[in-house]
Amino acid sequence: MHPKHYTIFPLSAIFTSTILGLISGSSFIWSPPERAWDHLIAAFLWVLMVTTGTGLARSFLTRLGRNEWRRGWRLGFEIAFPATTCFLLALALVSAQGGATATLASGMIVNGRPNVLYLAPLFYSMAALPMVLTGPGFVLTSPYRERVEPTP
Repeated sequence: MHPKHYTIFPLSAIFTSTILGLISGSSFIWSPPERAWDHLIAAFLWVLMVTTGTGLARSFLTRLGRNEWRRGWRLGFEIAFPATTCFLLALALVSAQGGATATLASGMIVNGRPNVLYLAPLFYSMAALPMVLTGPGFVLTSPYRERVEPTP
């Protein structure tokens, strides 16, 4: 596979994350708030799985070698950060129309619209896990040797 074909991997993670953000954001419109929060958490867990799998596939297909730490960190960042950003943007765009609150039997009030700015640090810190697992994690266990660039 030619190296320029590897650009489809981040795009597939971005596309999947955006669709999941749209679906979980729309659940704040059509489902009860307590169920919508469950959908949000489940969708973001899927985003984490998609970014981890995409990053590992890209690490394998680009033959990321041992001790290529800089390239491994960049690869993990390229996969996880844009996917999380697109998920949050799609979530914010669609869930802005929600807003009904609910009171649970325990007396707890559940907000019907997520505050994405409040949730962003939490989601980005959770997205750091795929950043570490994909590129740098693959560098530790890579079956490939470090690439040697030809000297002029």
